[in-house]
Amino acid sequence: MAHVECGAILQDVRPAHLGGAGDPALETPEGRATMKQKIIAGETDQQKRHECTGSVVNVPGIPPSYDYEWFPSTAAVPTDLLSVLEMTCQIYLREADGVVCVSAKAFEEEVITLVNEWFSELKKPWYNVGPLSIDSPKDNSCRAELQEETPVVSFLNRIQSEFGPNSLLYMSLGSVFWPEEQDRVWAVLDGFIAKRQPFLNIAPFSHFSNFQTEMKKKIADSGNSDGVTGWFLTHGGWNSVQEAFQYRVPLIFWPFAADQPYNAMRLSYLKAGFALLEVRTGQEWNEEALQLRETPSIHVSLSSSRNRAISGQTQRRRKFDGQNKL
Repeated sequence: MAHVECGAILQDVRPAHLGGAGDPALETPEGRATMKQKIIAGETDQQKRHECTGSVVNVPGIPPSYDYEWFPSTAAVPTDLLSVLEMTCQIYLREADGVVCVSAKAFEEEVITLVNEWFSELKKPWYNVGPLSIDSPKDNSCRAELQEETPVVSFLNRIQSEFGPNSLLYMSLGSVFWPEEQDRVWAVLDGFIAKRQPFLNIAPFSHFSNFQTEMKKKIADSGNSDGVTGWFLTHGGWNSVQEAFQYRVPLIFWPFAADQPYNAMRLSYLKAGFALLEVRTGQEWNEEALQLRETPSIHVSLSSSRNRAISGQTQRRRKFDGQNKL
């Protein structure tokens, strides 16, 4: 079973003849067996899989993008682990008798069509069973248990009373991913506090200890130390996106890698959310910033360069919009 959406799978594992990054050697049983042995022995140079060259990536259902847009922010997660998972997925997708995917045509019809064509070539079935979300608890005992969480419930009630419905911004970057350069997190939280934007920030326990003492005090003094949700600031993992679908909460994306950039691009294209740009810390963005910093005579060119990049992306998106009307 594939617990991610088709677009992310297609970008990572589709064969080269379909425009993907899949290793041609994996199209044969012998090639897959060799790759398994290399993974077990730790002999594969997985880092090269994430080296960006500025090439254009084409995935149905989203505008053309550059390869580095699929790694927009560096995360405190070993990239070699992600690479091994991707390679393992490439192998076993080809060896499976079929695939059950938790996505649906309502979300990504264009890419599902291409995936079905690919698996038809393999003479294997591909089933899309739609986003699967747990319904709201109906058992009275569950509701009673939730009501016992008085600090959270009282905080939500106070926010709704003081700021109105849909006023809370919920921020969660998942249980694994967290920005490697944490000054971006402090800047975002500082912005919320300065604007008196009610927010609830959920951080993995392993990273919560890294919160600066000064930032913890600011959050407590602002009255936002606990969590009525109008926006969801998310890394863009499929579980988080499905929850937002279920409760109809608009999304703000802070993606890192894996399926997250695809979800950010897809929902931005559908005008159901948008991605943050200023928090990007990927290799391409860092190299551009460093080059400009070391050239004082063109210190104002950062915005110009960014404008050119945005202009180029806008032109590509306009061309895409004209060719692919939903």
